[in-house]
Amino acid sequence: MIKVTRTQEPAYLKSRANGWLKDLRKARQNNDTVAYNKAIAKYASHHVRDALDKMFSGKCAYCESLIAVVATAHIEHFRPKQKYPSLTFTWTNLLLGCPTCNDGAHKGTKFPKARDNGPFIDPATEDPLDHIEFFYDPLSRLALARAKTLRGQLMIETFGLNVRPDLLRFRSTYIRTLLAIKPDELVNPEYAELLADARTDRTPYHAWIQALAL
Repeated sequence: MIKVTRTQEPAYLKSRANGWLKDLRKARQNNDTVAYNKAIAKYASHHVRDALDKMFSGKCAYCESLIAVVATAHIEHFRPKQKYPSLTFTWTNLLLGCPTCNDGAHKGTKFPKARDNGPFIDPATEDPLDHIEFFYDPLSRLALARAKTLRGQLMIETFGLNVRPDLLRFRSTYIRTLLAIKPDELVNPEYAELLADARTDRTPYHAWIQALAL
């Protein structure tokens, strides 16, 4: 999980958001479920998804996995649209998420308040490094996350950053490979190229790459 700079709101969303919100509120006032479901789904445009995909370099805002390799990215509402419908079409409330981080077993519709160690960390407005330490444990050979704050612990637990088997395996293998080739970077051009690519924020698990100075 890394800090991301929010890009400009897509023109497609900017020109339509207010009208969509009016339709949503009208459907809600009229208790019209069909109209409400139709209105609330309008955020799911490829224009919005493409803008978020570019902003997050195709990675999940929370676990930093490359999404398109194995799934379709979700347009994730930082503050859940079920609880904050007025933010359904607000650009600053939208992130890119993988299906696992966004499912009911993980974030889902949760949005804890301060009394419950919340709120969640929005990587477009806060630096996750203020709350989470990213490190490699040579004994377990795992790339892990460790909380610096209660909010950091909430993120680690909610998104299963240290317990999801596939995530842990792929992330640790990738980081372990980079650690193995780093000593020969200066004498092996191919290793140097791989490490140079890894140092860009477009690569998965960049939080660990930064923390380990790879």
